[in-house]
Amino acid sequence: DSKSPYETLELERDADDEQIKVAYRRLAKFYHPDVYNGRGTLEEGETAEARFIKIQAAYELLIDEDERRKYDSDNRVNPMKASEAWVEWLMKKRKAFDQRGDMAIAAWAEQQQLELNLKVRRLARSKMDPDEERRIIAKEKKASLENFNNTLKRHTLVLRKRDIMRRKAEEKKK
Repeated sequence: DSKSPYETLELERDADDEQIKVAYRRLAKFYHPDVYNGRGTLEEGETAEARFIKIQAAYELLIDEDERRKYDSDNRVNPMKASEAWVEWLMKKRKAFDQRGDMAIAAWAEQQQLELNLKVRRLARSKMDPDEERRIIAKEKKASLENFNNTLKRHTLVLRKRDIMRRKAEEKKK
């Protein structure tokens, strides 16, 4: 990416921490993949997710005093080296973003299972006809499994869509 972290956050190089935070919040709210509505200017072949990751990476670099000082120093001495370091930083952040998405799905599945177990325990404690209790538990398990499968399908489709959009963006670059 040819834009510096400052340009990504639409900031001057002398921006203070508060200006960095304000710019980050404004842009992150606008380009977050869950809320992006097509307004705004994305680069040719860029997705809202890709822009959001750049915004996140720029914020993390500029808000960290040591990283920012190193970037600024490298940029003064050798702008090309600073640009390469920025691209490496972006790639690292993209990889972390992808891993967080995968971890979120796993955490969600675990949470669904915990909620089901809690319901089952609550039902088991109440005084109820054992046959009726088994029917209710079986029904709950079936509903929970269907809900889990439907949500997993939705998450899988979202991830596939993300991958397709990335491939299209890569193809447009070529």
